[in-house]
Amino acid sequence: MHTEDEGIRPGTTLEGLAKMNALFPNGILTPATASQICDGAAALLICNERGLKKLGLQPIARIHGMALAGSCPVSWFC
Repeated sequence: MHTEDEGIRPGTTLEGLAKMNALFPNGILTPATASQICDGAAALLICNERGLKKLGLQPIARIHGMALAGSCPVSWFC
């Protein structure tokens, strides 16, 4: 169990964050606003009942719906 945010570096100050330069020309993304490598880590096995039986597994969840959204990655850095 996590009891604190592991991503905040010791000694971080608002003044230090304000001095960080953008990572790309004319960009707004800085090291302070970029996602850390630990963000969003997950694993998921999707299969049908036959696959579960073959692997000897019991399901722990069922997907009832889904959605998908996206945008052009180039726009993230402008």
